[in-house]
Amino acid sequence: MLFRSKSEDVREKISVAEQLLATLAHLPTTSFDRILYGRPIVVFEIVAREDGKIVCYAGSERRFIDHLEKQICALYPEAQVSQAPEYTVFERGDTVRAGRLGLKAKQHLPIATYRELEVDPMQVLTGALAKIQKRDAAVIQFVCRPTKGKVRRQGKEAARKTVRGEQSDVGTKETLSSVRGFTANERQREKAEGKKAQLTPRAEERVELVETKQAQQQFDVNIRIGVAAREPEEAERVFNAIIGAFAQYDVPDLNGLTVRRSQRPRGLVRDLIWRVPREHTANTLSTAELASLFHFPLPTTETPTIVWRGAKVVSSPPDLPREGVLLGDNIYRGIETPIYLASDDRRR
Repeated sequence: MLFRSKSEDVREKISVAEQLLATLAHLPTTSFDRILYGRPIVVFEIVAREDGKIVCYAGSERRFIDHLEKQICALYPEAQVSQAPEYTVFERGDTVRAGRLGLKAKQHLPIATYRELEVDPMQVLTGALAKIQKRDAAVIQFVCRPTKGKVRRQGKEAARKTVRGEQSDVGTKETLSSVRGFTANERQREKAEGKKAQLTPRAEERVELVETKQAQQQFDVNIRIGVAAREPEEAERVFNAIIGAFAQYDVPDLNGLTVRRSQRPRGLVRDLIWRVPREHTANTLSTAELASLFHFPLPTTETPTIVWRGAKVVSSPPDLPREGVLLGDNIYRGIETPIYLASDDRRR
């Protein structure tokens, strides 16, 4: 009998989020809408509220809300989706710390994903938020738009040239000839012979990871962090704890995430509140990378302050009476069904 490890079960559950993101990369839209409104926007947020609870939010433009809800319900049959009221973690008089995260190296180089990590990466992120004091608040925000494809082309080209020996590494444009000091005749001879570069096992693995990223659907993602606390020291402590949680995504010889504190914090806070996409500060991430940064909490997530679904809501049976005394409405996934008690049933 074969037994599955806990990490394998976690990876399988996180892969559902990757499937969700792949569907959201192709939201139903027309060429005219793309010209008029731009690329579709999907937003994910992890929020530590003032009451000490942690909540996950997903949202989009009004024209895609119904589609987003249906996709979540289809892939997470046990989930309960409800419309959340508008909110902000910032209040007048709070000490605010805000920053954005960016990739350390070139956009086509991957970060660590749930496939390589031993534990659920969201466990670390929510664990950092769980240490916040009541009456303080924090948010980790991901504003996502389908990528234009430029980074995918760059990644494929870098992998191809590295394998062929036309450049020394997937992360640089430096050619092997400049590194080795080849003469013109030697370069011509190697080109004529069509020899491939002799890559080390790790270099081959790096090329494979780059190719894997380019083979997936990709998003341009603005990653923002906001903290609002009563005391400056507490705001700084929580902000640094959240930043430290992103260190798990670092791959030393490939890529990672680093914080960039804004020189204009008011502008960053405004973008965070209004969920504004900014192309010049966006990071190109694959569905596997984005699913590692955000996915809905798993049953194995041990953070105690996460808000879970209460009583399960089910749909009404199809053979209920259509007349009689109205008891109320069954609301299931946005569909309201009146529930009647028939006259014969009342007599019993």
